[in-house]
Amino acid sequence: MSSIFLTFAGFYVVKNTVDRDVSTGVGEILATTPITKVGYTVGKALSNFAVLRRDAAGRWWPRPAVMQWVRAEDRRIDPIALALPFVVLTLPIMAVVAAVAVLFETVRVLRGGLGNVAFFLLWIGGISTSAISSATPRGNDVLGAGLVFPDLFAACRATFPDFRPHVGSFSMGLNFKQSGVWDLTTFRWDGVDWNAGMIAARAAWFGLALAIAMIAAIPFDRFDRARGRRSRAVADRRSGVVVTRRSPRAMTLRPRSATRRRRPIPRS
Repeated sequence: MSSIFLTFAGFYVVKNTVDRDVSTGVGEILATTPITKVGYTVGKALSNFAVLRRDAAGRWWPRPAVMQWVRAEDRRIDPIALALPFVVLTLPIMAVVAAVAVLFETVRVLRGGLGNVAFFLLWIGGISTSAISSATPRGNDVLGAGLVFPDLFAACRATFPDFRPHVGSFSMGLNFKQSGVWDLTTFRWDGVDWNAGMIAARAAWFGLALAIAMIAAIPFDRFDRARGRRSRAVADRRSGVVVTRRSPRAMTLRPRSATRRRRPIPRS
C-alpha cells in the first residue's frame, strides 16, 4: 500500500527540482562548473530518492506496527520484520520514480501538464501489471506483488482449504465491511521468506533507475537559457552598450561613452 501511494504522490512531490534550479538561479552557477550532464541528472535522481526514502522510512514504516497493535493480531512487534518489506519492495521502486521525475523534467514536452498526465497513465499500467502478477510466484513486478501474495495465499489456503485466489478475488483497503458487520477472521502467516535471489531481483530496479537517470542527461540542455542571457550580456559589453535599470519596469540602453564623466576644458 505504501508503494502504491508513494509511487503516485511521490512523483509529483519531487518533479520540480530541475525547474527550481532554473527559477532560483542555481542553474546559472552550475552551468559554469565542470559538472557533467550525467553527474547532474544522477545527482538529482539521488536527491529525489532521499526525499522519498525519508517519507517511506519516517512516515510509513511505523504505521504497520501501530495497526498490528491496535487490531491485536499479534502484540509482539518485530521491527526488522516490519522494515524488510520497505527495504526490499518499496525503496527500489522509489528509486525508479525519482529517476523518472528527472527524465520528465529534462524532456521539454514532458515538463508540464502533459508529463503529469503521461505519468498517471504509466502509473495505472504499473499497478495493473502488479495486480496480474500477484498470482504468479516470484514475479518481479513493479510493486513486488509477485513476491508477497503467493506466499500469503498459500498461508490462507492452509487455514481455509476452499480459498481459491485469482485476479479480482481479493482486495486491499477498507472495503471488507459488509452489511454493517465485521466478519473478518485471521490466519497465521509468518511473512515472506526472503532469500538472495529475491533481493537480487529487486536490486535490479536500482539498476533501471540508474539507467533512466543517465538517459535523462541526453535531452538535458544544461541550462541553455541561463547561458543565453550571459552571452547577450557579453555581447552588449563588447559592443559598447551598457544596460542600466532605472525602475523595475523600465530599462534603457546607453552608449558606454555616455556613462563617462566629461573632463572640463582647461582655460588658457
